[in-house]
Amino acid sequence: MTLAAGRDGVAIAPHVRLERVHFDQNLLPDRGHSGFGALLYDAAGQLVLHDGHKTWLYTTGLFEPPPGGRRDWYGKWISYVREFDVKTLASGPSAVALGLSGADRWAVIHDVIKSTPSSS
Repeated sequence: MTLAAGRDGVAIAPHVRLERVHFDQNLLPDRGHSGFGALLYDAAGQLVLHDGHKTWLYTTGLFEPPPGGRRDWYGKWISYVREFDVKTLASGPSAVALGLSGADRWAVIHDVIKSTPSSS
């Protein structure tokens, strides 16, 4: 596939239609943990569900604010996981999924893929 340069230098993939299916930036009840988000998918790109229509949602939150009134991305960030109902859009309580170690500033999960042991 060849990408074409679009308006404002954004790459456009030909014959690909993008559609917003749902947007709610305040979906989670505790907005302090609603940074980057990723749902759990399998290696084939299918959403991994359990208990009918629940999956795992990974989000990022500010663990320690930056000193001196600097922008939040200068702070320390960690990742959380919570159960998420894709039908009702309700989420359970969060738990730390990836924390900081030593001098780390970011422990951010961007993509989550469930893997299984190889049969070979």
